[in-house]
Amino acid sequence: MSPIFQARIPASIVAAATSLFFACAPAMAGQDAWSDCRNADPAKRVSGCSKIIDHIGKEPVHNRIAAYLNRGNALRLQGDVAHALEDFDKALQLDPKSAPALLSRAGARQASGDHEKAITDYDTLLTAQPKNTAALLARASAKRARGDVDGALGDYARAIDLDRNSPVAYSARAELYSARGETDKALEDLSTAVKKKNPRAVDFLRLGAIRHTRKEFDLAIESFSHAIERDPKLVAAYNNRGLSNYAKGAFDPAVDDFSKAIALDGKYAAAFLNRAQAQRGRKDYDKAKEDAEAALKLQPGLKAAEKALEEVNSILVRRAAAAR
Repeated sequence: MSPIFQARIPASIVAAATSLFFACAPAMAGQDAWSDCRNADPAKRVSGCSKIIDHIGKEPVHNRIAAYLNRGNALRLQGDVAHALEDFDKALQLDPKSAPALLSRAGARQASGDHEKAITDYDTLLTAQPKNTAALLARASAKRARGDVDGALGDYARAIDLDRNSPVAYSARAELYSARGETDKALEDLSTAVKKKNPRAVDFLRLGAIRHTRKEFDLAIESFSHAIERDPKLVAAYNNRGLSNYAKGAFDPAVDDFSKAIALDGKYAAAFLNRAQAQRGRKDYDKAKEDAEAALKLQPGLKAAEKALEEVNSILVRRAAAAR
């Protein structure tokens, strides 16, 4: 059975600005409009900020910038990057050196695939604020996307030098090392990241995946267990821990882990397939068949599931013949 890992970060570091709500000075517009302009609901935020922007000339400069940024980030959350960029441009016309506006526009440009212009914005921001670690991490991501691996590694190193207590830069650099096949360096960075204060579940997840590929199954299980402690709903951690248990020949714990993954996500075809293999490992061929069929129902044409089902059916036929 081929390991089926899930260790992706749910959201990019450059997306962080979309959740920010910028404060305002004493407002000229109604308090209801400003309340909506800072609302977590993107639709309400767009509506409230638009009411303010309709009369933007009456607001002090700080409020104008806040209204454009809040609406722009809400528009980006709604997938309207083009209009979001227009709002960020207007904010920067009011203050070309605004760090939040540069970071927001750079993130939107990067999300739209315009990595060169995103890097230009990050460069501008970092010229004024060379110790802005968020901008360094975001620029590293943009550099990596355009293929500048050395540049990305340089930004990660600078971010780590500025803040050695944050796991984020170590984790991001480890992801890049993993992509390059430098698993020893990735392992070192992730091992450092999980020792920091309030370690993240995703970093334990990645650490476990590397340890599994190195056949360090007990250490992998330990890492996946730590990930689960921090996020009991992290489906991939149960799936991956099950794979490490399976690799050890511990089929009962493997079945338990795959079952927990399925309980959290009933459409997780890979977990059904993995459980089928674990059921087969403990010679429960009827249940193995059920799980392989479930995997194929969820993902028709899944070759590994087709092969697993064919093999289990062959075993069941032979057992039936031998019982006659």
